[in-house]
Amino acid sequence: SSTASARPHPATAIATGITIRRAMSFTCPARCGIIYGFRRPPRVSDISDGRLKDLAAAAAPTICELGPLSGESPNALKDCFEDTKPVRLTPRNACACACYQIVGGDQDAEVFPLAVFCFRSREDWDLENIPDMRATLAVPVAIQGMVVAVVETDDHSDGEANVDLEYVGIEGYAYVPPGHEPVPPDHRL
Repeated sequence: SSTASARPHPATAIATGITIRRAMSFTCPARCGIIYGFRRPPRVSDISDGRLKDLAAAAAPTICELGPLSGESPNALKDCFEDTKPVRLTPRNACACACYQIVGGDQDAEVFPLAVFCFRSREDWDLENIPDMRATLAVPVAIQGMVVAVVETDDHSDGEANVDLEYVGIEGYAYVPPGHEPVPPDHRL
């Protein structure tokens, strides 16, 4: 039968939106970062080889300058990520933050910058009301994993910082290629 020869699901998600939630109880909430998408499952070597860290460090000064008035596609972001077009995403809530999807680039790259984000600095928000950021992507993207690089924090510590980022996730749906087992109804990517 065809179901007996079906292969396991490769866990591909079609991302249509992103959510970033910072913890309410914190010492050092993440302020700015990069979300990297993977067209294959992430590996430890993706972090340990330093390539993503170097890209994050090079882009950090530009990302940390982003704000609600940064424009639709800042040239400085285009310079950080070769052959791309940053597209401003509009948060679906009252978050006064900046978020850009990085569109284009090498379409065959296994690892790519998916989005960058920057929340306002701690002087600009009430400690009792730390906003989440939810936005619909300008272009849906197929991914099998993601990694977040925090490039700046709001440091509330006395030298014992613990970087706080409660949740970074995607919204979307699972893609099941022909000949693969369907995703169980309760399966979460």
